[in-house]
Amino acid sequence: MLKNYTAKSQNDWDEQLPFVMMAYRSSVQSSTGYSPNQMMFGRDVRLPVDLVLGVPPEVYETSVEYVQKLQKHIESVHKMARENLNISSSNQKKQYDHRSKEVGFEKDNLVWYYCPLPKKGLSPKFQNSWQGPYMVKRRISDILYEIKRLSAGNTKTLVVHCDKLRSYTKPEEGRSEEDNVIESTQTSSGRSSKHPQWYGINH
Repeated sequence: MLKNYTAKSQNDWDEQLPFVMMAYRSSVQSSTGYSPNQMMFGRDVRLPVDLVLGVPPEVYETSVEYVQKLQKHIESVHKMARENLNISSSNQKKQYDHRSKEVGFEKDNLVWYYCPLPKKGLSPKFQNSWQGPYMVKRRISDILYEIKRLSAGNTKTLVVHCDKLRSYTKPEEGRSEEDNVIESTQTSSGRSSKHPQWYGINH
């Protein structure tokens, strides 16, 4: 998340961090069904809108009553979260197995190649890790491909795993290459663990 809001120079990540963490902690996680704040403290985080509109007051006769109710609530949340995690884990496995069978490239297809290259003075976590376009020279197996960078005088080929490849689409008029590579990662395999949402594309 932080990568999407950090400038290309990476000199403002610490300024963006509090806002990103607030958004993360207050968002309901699809796997657990609860927000991290609810899981940790038994209540949702107070957002700026709550300060403006206010929230219903919680009235307890004693502090002991508050602690007992909070303890029961957290236990209930954790129980439901564990059940949701089991269901989510099973669904994610089925989804991964189904989509992984759909990944495939043919000879002469153009692709993006996931290849993190650290640069001095910059954090690799905030850098562009997708490079291209590359051309598929041959399909070695169901998961291995030989690719070659499309650049003048380049004769070097690489053998890479299919998880590091995404379909390359030439940018349409009015669309940036960033839009195309992000879209291709969402449609070619369905997996988004390496979403290339950054500020620039290397060529």
